[in-house]
Amino acid sequence: EVGAGTGSLTGNLLRIFQAYEKSVGAPAFSQYTYTDISSAFFEAAKARFAEFENEGRLLFQTFDLDHDALAQGFVPHTYDLIIAGSVVHATSNIKSTLQKLRTLLKPHGKLV
Repeated sequence: EVGAGTGSLTGNLLRIFQAYEKSVGAPAFSQYTYTDISSAFFEAAKARFAEFENEGRLLFQTFDLDHDALAQGFVPHTYDLIIAGSVVHATSNIKSTLQKLRTLLKPHGKLV
């Protein structure tokens, strides 16, 4: 998730994933990367979502969408899904931002 901020969307998504996992008896995801332009919200999010972090499925990483993703430690073609709830519109160049995000997607990956 890019631009996760305070984790409002994250909380809703993780609840949905948990319900799905309980219904099928299997994990809904192996890794969820929680990003924001700064790490200011990370401590609160780590406490709020400790269950997922303790399982090793929730990772935290800063990500400035106005800069190259690879230079910030992201690996191209590694994500099945990128969730960008309320952040892309706030970047300096939406087209460039979308291109940067697409480089992180696996073939047939989705940007939501």
